[in-house]
Amino acid sequence: MVIIADSGLLCSQNLEELQAKNYEFILVARIKNEGKEIKDKILSINLKNCESEIIEKGDLKIIITYSDARAKKDKSNREKGPKKLEKRKKSGKLTKTNINYRG
Repeated sequence: MVIIADSGLLCSQNLEELQAKNYEFILVARIKNEGKEIKDKILSINLKNCESEIIEKGDLKIIITYSDARAKKDKSNREKGPKKLEKRKKSGKLTKTNINYRG
């Protein structure tokens, strides 16, 4: 059996439990949640569309993938928040409740 889960399962206690019981697993992780050393390794990799690379993190392996389509979608999402805030600011409707971690 192989456990496949989103990053919500990715706390150290759950990882230790999976490893202690010798389960094989694949967990989704985010770069921003990694330590500086791993972030630097990941960001130094220059992948082209649909390429992947494996790096080691202790006993674990991290599979790094890249997609042009996902990069385009992520860039668009990062640009939407400030544009919405700017629009509300110009209309005079910007309030403290309009500002959150997503925007």
